[in-house]
Amino acid sequence: MVSEGHTIGLHTYSHQYNQLYGSVKALLADEDKAFQTIYAASGVSPTVFRFPGGSINRYTGVGYQPFIAEMLRRGFVYYDWNVTADTTSP
Repeated sequence: MVSEGHTIGLHTYSHQYNQLYGSVKALLADEDKAFQTIYAASGVSPTVFRFPGGSINRYTGVGYQPFIAEMLRRGFVYYDWNVTADTTSP
């Protein structure tokens, strides 16, 4: 994929909303695991990510700004959508 010019980004390792959004520390630990896995497999250091469920979702009990701020502080760019459709619910 990389040799074809595709960008590899993060979207967490586990994708378990309730665990990820329990705290900023939990999200960062999961993102770090995803980062290391991608780097080990590809040699690529991802710089983009997308929050599972979007940056604004019902799982971020402490509010979404701390999650966004920390990922931006670490040099990541996040991609999101601009429609709230709650399509992640079964």
